[in-house]
Amino acid sequence: KTAIEAVQNAMQLCNALACEMAVVDSDSQSAGKTMDACDTTAGVSFIKPGDDTPVTAADFAIQGLVSAALKAQFPDDRFMGEEDAGDLRDDADLRSLALKLCSEFGGPKDEAAFIDAVDRGLEPNQGKGERVWVLDPIDGTKGFMTGQNFVVGLALLDSKGDALIGVMGVPPEEDAPPIMAAVKGHGLRWWPAVGDGPISYDPPA
Repeated sequence: KTAIEAVQNAMQLCNALACEMAVVDSDSQSAGKTMDACDTTAGVSFIKPGDDTPVTAADFAIQGLVSAALKAQFPDDRFMGEEDAGDLRDDADLRSLALKLCSEFGGPKDEAAFIDAVDRGLEPNQGKGERVWVLDPIDGTKGFMTGQNFVVGLALLDSKGDALIGVMGVPPEEDAPPIMAAVKGHGLRWWPAVGDGPISYDPPA
């Protein structure tokens, strides 16, 4: 339930941003590309050094809100996210926007708490247990920025690295339930973007 609610919040954040986004090169403050505009908050992106991977303010915001939600419910569990907060510390505009998005969708409102939540996976003594939550805040960031396919992925692994829970949210999905959640030994179920589940769905053959 906690994992699904975290993914639902992340999906709402993505959908709120998907219609309007400026892509900003890491070496420039000017927008190099602008998506079609609609009445939503703008998001900015920079290019991750070394692999030309774009990272948006939404990636950081999602990691902060999901990390904080999991820590509140399972303080002994460990956490591993794709991003680290080094770029947030170096870029005040990116940090401000990511914090704003995170707080609007249920994450920490305090800047220090937000930074700590994003960086929680880097803490040498974080979590006392052997389970670990693994998050890809936006898998397919280029798709996110261009209105194509992308997913929010969250999993819980045991001490051996075996998956106990897997939740995948597909924010752009409209024809099928946008969230798939599987629990080891209990199969896969479908959830809506907002509200309780599971809900009935028979995927096409």
